Amino acid sequence: MKRMSILVLVAMLFSLGLTACGGGATAGDPIATVKEMMQVVADKKMDKIVDYACASQKEAVKKQFDFASALGGAGMDPQKVLDALNISFENPEYTKVSESGDKATVHMKAKLVMKIDKEKFKSLVAEIMKAQGQELPAEQIDPLIEQMATQFEQGQAVDNDIQLVKENGKWLVCQ
Repeated sequence: MKRMSILVLVAMLFSLGLTACGGGATAGDPIATVKEMMQVVADKKMDKIVDYACASQKEAVKKQFDFASALGGAGMDPQKVLDALNISFENPEYTKVSESGDKATVHMKAKLVMKIDKEKFKSLVAEIMKAQGQELPAEQIDPLIEQMATQFEQGQAVDNDIQLVKENGKWLVCQ
């Protein structure tokens, strides 16, 4: 059961991490940068998120989205976890709050929803338990996955001001 709680914790941190980070690589418009970065998240291209961070934040963003280390340490294949998720931002609203010289603030409001492919997640949990020499009966795994699915599908409100800076002619998230 210890690893099951790690699985839940990692999934929750994943969802929280997505709302905390921002990014961009668009030259002309800070709003376009934020939209583009959110699409990268929805497309589950986590290795590309660092491309949207300003120079002073690249290492922090890289560590925050290093799912291979975080999930691999818990005995999970990060790609399998991502494949078991469908990430979307419902009703996104982007508003430029300010822009002056090489600094801008974009307000983003949306609902982050992650849908879980329950069968894939069930296989992942069984795989993790087996790797640890343990087995959990389906009647114990199913309720946990149902609870997780219900929580994630309810979504999490995203209501953030995202700070951007222009570096080398491109808007990048820097907070």
